[in-house]
Amino acid sequence: MTISRASARLMARASVISCSTVLAFAAQPVLAQDEAQTAQVPETVSSTEIIVTAQKRAQALSDVSLSVAAVNTEQLAANNTVSLEGLQTLVPSISFGNDFNFAKLFIRGIGLSSSLPGVDPSVALHVDSVVVSLPQAQLGSMFDLERVEVLRGPQGTLYGRNATGGAVNLITAKPTDYLSGYVRQTIGGDAFLLQTDAAISGPITDGILARLAVQRIDREGYGYNEYTGNDIDNA
Repeated sequence: MTISRASARLMARASVISCSTVLAFAAQPVLAQDEAQTAQVPETVSSTEIIVTAQKRAQALSDVSLSVAAVNTEQLAANNTVSLEGLQTLVPSISFGNDFNFAKLFIRGIGLSSSLPGVDPSVALHVDSVVVSLPQAQLGSMFDLERVEVLRGPQGTLYGRNATGGAVNLITAKPTDYLSGYVRQTIGGDAFLLQTDAAISGPITDGILARLAVQRIDREGYGYNEYTGNDIDNA
């Protein structure tokens, strides 16, 4: 059988097209499999991502659907935040006051508006998931914290009836499995301040870790009582 040159060229082109089509179809399952394997690989959390426990479990801050503001230990130290009152300069929509030794914490304008004993606050305060219910007990110092979480309310679903305005979670620094520590000294201020913060952490024995943290504040008063001669609002 005799085949002309034109017919031979057409047959060659058809063979090339057929081979290309077969290769294309053969490659598709491989690409789909690679995509499926890539989708199954869990996303790793960036080292700069802040982990919070606002929803009673550890999550990246960007994955939390609540209105949460988190302040880490570096920010607290840089602003010398030693009480709840200092959070006003770090977290929007939070305000703090006190009278008759009652802490009055407000979030979005909702908080404790009474100075009578036995009245529950409208903003819940937790220290390592333990609620501090009395307003008088919320005036303590904050130091050696890992982070502070402020949840704008209402947060009654997870934090109970006293969280209409929101909740503030104080998470203390945990013991480390290696010897570590720090000493921080602060001197200055309009009212002369002498503040010392220190902590040491590490293993005691196999399976037992411990951490000891102390803070000492000595501050002159912001005012002067001319009758008694004592400082006003000293520490």
